[in-house]
Amino acid sequence: MLTYEEGLHQVLDHARPLPTEKVALAEAGGRVLAQRARARLHMPRCDQSAMDGYAVRVADVRGAGPDNPVALPIKGEVRAGGKGMQSLGAGCAVRIFTGSCLPPGTEAVIMQEYCRRDGDTVHVERAAEAGQHIRRRGEEYRRGDQLLPVGACLRPPAIGLLATFGYAEVTVHRRPRVALVTMGDELVPVGERLGNGQIYNSNAFALAAALAEVGVELVASYTVADDRDVLRDTLVASLAECDVLVTAGGAAEGKYDFMRDVAASLGIHETFESLAVKPGKPTFFGTWRPPASLSSRTRRLVFGLPGNPVSALVSFHQLVKPALLRMAGAPASRQPIVHAQLTENCRKKPGRLTWLRGMLVRDERSGAPTVRPVGNQGSHMLSGLAEANCLIHFPQEAAELNSGQQVEVLRLSWDVC
Repeated sequence: MLTYEEGLHQVLDHARPLPTEKVALAEAGGRVLAQRARARLHMPRCDQSAMDGYAVRVADVRGAGPDNPVALPIKGEVRAGGKGMQSLGAGCAVRIFTGSCLPPGTEAVIMQEYCRRDGDTVHVERAAEAGQHIRRRGEEYRRGDQLLPVGACLRPPAIGLLATFGYAEVTVHRRPRVALVTMGDELVPVGERLGNGQIYNSNAFALAAALAEVGVELVASYTVADDRDVLRDTLVASLAECDVLVTAGGAAEGKYDFMRDVAASLGIHETFESLAVKPGKPTFFGTWRPPASLSSRTRRLVFGLPGNPVSALVSFHQLVKPALLRMAGAPASRQPIVHAQLTENCRKKPGRLTWLRGMLVRDERSGAPTVRPVGNQGSHMLSGLAEANCLIHFPQEAAELNSGQQVEVLRLSWDVC
């Protein structure tokens, strides 16, 4: 069996960024930028006030205080978005608001809290320093500066930044199109009555939710019984319309596990069929090149995940999600590793890397990160994974981890890049 690291390397080696497309900025959330964005103007566009108050010259309010206010005539007002005005003359003030363009000659802004207006006169009760409460033209960006690099994930702040500079549309990588197939005679749709030996099809919902969090396009979702011919027809239909095929169940070597045999009959090239990991040992990965009859000749990625729900979701998180992000244009990056103090002794048989589901917190006294394994570690027990916020790295050849030991922890993150 391959190690997890070897398997992930092979998956990412086959995951290539998809072609680019232009989309409206309002539809670009969670997408990955494929063309560098530059500032189209200076920001701020003019010298601006950072406060509501009065624009003044420093010398005109020197020595001002609560007991020694300086009276200045108010020579006008500039609102945010309003037209500017001629230079600020000596010995006067201009009413100003946050975001307003400052009159030329302004050296400082006095906050309105330190001013008392009486008709067309303002009594200033605080001195000023040059540049006080002024945002200088171009201090954040100059025209032509880089706003966002290629590969930037367009989260809300990035969307806002692009809007600030007038981007109505952006060039991004196309979303991966994914087909999902869950299989098993025992599976029953949610809402129907269960018969003897039957279970609700949680994988269909959990994996669809995981795909939605990543932001891909789910083009088809099928549930099939353990029937070789039905599975074959379903995979043929799925491969015709997707970039990535994800299946759950049927990937092991049981009598009714047909995924590997059907995949081989369809010309899916197997890269690996198991990994030295727990949960997730019977995980299949392969590629399929479409025939000339299909309009899209892009090679498809095929993941056969285990049927146990925890195994399916952990395998998705550790293998499928990195591939989808790479295809969506996100730069290659490894999950950030946190080191934390283990709070309990843990034991296992050597031979497989084990991802213990854990809860990462900070110690109330020291503030140092600590992690404890959650209960219900079985690969069929979603309760443990639902409680967890991280995966504890239990090395492949290790047999025990001791309480108080520093361990590697990977945060569980289901959302976009």
